[in-house]
Amino acid sequence: MASGWKLAKNCTTYLVLAAVTATVSVGCATQTIPLTHIEVPVPDVPLLDLIPGFREGNFRRMAWTEAFDKLHEKMSAEYPFTAWKGVDWKTLHDTYAPRIAEAQAEGDDCLYYETLRAYLYSIPDANVGLDMDDVCMEKAIAGSFGFACLPLEDGRTVVQYVLEGGPAETAGMTWGAEIITWNDLPVEEALAHTSLLWADTIPATSEGRRLARYRLLPRASVGARATIGFRNPGTDRIIVATLEAERDDVECLSAGSGASPDIGEFENAFSTATLDSGYGLITMRFVAPTVFMPFPDRGFRKAILSFVEHDVPGLIIDLRGNMGGDNSLVPRIAGHFYANETQYADIAFAKNGKGEFVVVPRKRLMITPRDPAFPGPVVVIVDSSTTGAAEGLAMALQRLPQVQVVGYHGTRGAFSEDGGSVSMPGGHDVWYPIGRSLDFFGNIQLEANAEGVGGVTPDVRVPVTFENVRARFVNGEDPLMDRAVALLNKAVGR
Repeated sequence: MASGWKLAKNCTTYLVLAAVTATVSVGCATQTIPLTHIEVPVPDVPLLDLIPGFREGNFRRMAWTEAFDKLHEKMSAEYPFTAWKGVDWKTLHDTYAPRIAEAQAEGDDCLYYETLRAYLYSIPDANVGLDMDDVCMEKAIAGSFGFACLPLEDGRTVVQYVLEGGPAETAGMTWGAEIITWNDLPVEEALAHTSLLWADTIPATSEGRRLARYRLLPRASVGARATIGFRNPGTDRIIVATLEAERDDVECLSAGSGASPDIGEFENAFSTATLDSGYGLITMRFVAPTVFMPFPDRGFRKAILSFVEHDVPGLIIDLRGNMGGDNSLVPRIAGHFYANETQYADIAFAKNGKGEFVVVPRKRLMITPRDPAFPGPVVVIVDSSTTGAAEGLAMALQRLPQVQVVGYHGTRGAFSEDGGSVSMPGGHDVWYPIGRSLDFFGNIQLEANAEGVGGVTPDVRVPVTFENVRARFVNGEDPLMDRAVALLNKAVGR
């Protein structure tokens, strides 16, 4: 998704220009954080000693086929989750290399781009990515059938947004309609065949893949048609209508997204409030510095100090839509809730292409108790777009007995050390992780595995019922926040 600046999804250091250091930055190589004239950490270990050919990432002037082979060689050697995610690099190359050759022979820019995208999207990792080609995306999903839908707890597919004057409304669809069939198939079967190629990020968890399919089902090329059977609320009558996709400037797609709106470099990392219930609220948009908040951990400390001084009995930390940022900030934030020093993460990098990894001792992150300590119960709210460092914060807090995590769904399952970067012909940039985050026992943390299991699972799952969907999208209420307040009430004995 386009934005004025790209927020790092799971970085532990900032990009340091080659002119500043001869080593390669371990962190966000293709995404930047809006930090101006602030001292940044320099990598502890020269990765050139760990990963052969790490510098060789600019293939922009090569032919498409040559660049693809170089990309494949580089990624397969550096990628840290090959076995964890069950990636078969040979099959990937054998599948997509002929299509790249076909695109080159025909001079077809979109076939080249879509093949490159399909290759990367075959790796179930939300921190693998490719810049969006707006022309190719326009051809594929610029059209909308005029609604957005989501799954309910009881298995139904319901419409949570109808575009005014769009194809669906013209055909008689109203808010809350249940989608029954799609091109003569049961809607669940149609969803299973829905491509994830144009998801804004690669879904890493099985739950994330399912939610992405609901978002993409009502998208198509402009002029495409679909025959949809639906039933409006309060009636048993099923309407079958053939809709033609119209351009909507991705309005319906945005309506189905859980991500935060675009964030600028002058935004603050978080905001605070005291609710009518008397509880404190910290809404964290990302975990990274900006121009107006260059040291968010200090700002967080100030917020906690204020809550403690005012005897706030409980705290809610809202991480919904939080796309992560600087992972090294997490221990400093979490320290206000810990009584004992605890290991947060070790980082291991691929040593070669044979599955060997090197743990960098000086990259270890520890959570140290920090003053002031917040003494009351805490509820953390997450959703499926909570990513990277935000997932790390939720994980760190969830380990504490006074903390509960609440959400409709688990988090994104994207928790790794970024740094892989390749420049491809056509001006396209590819990025991918090069390090894995490990717990005290050396186990991979949070990153979704080959079965799509990963991320932070809520302690309290609020069911996605029709009533909750209506409360959220029609009445402007917040069932997750209501549940968080109820949990704090119970914890403090109200």
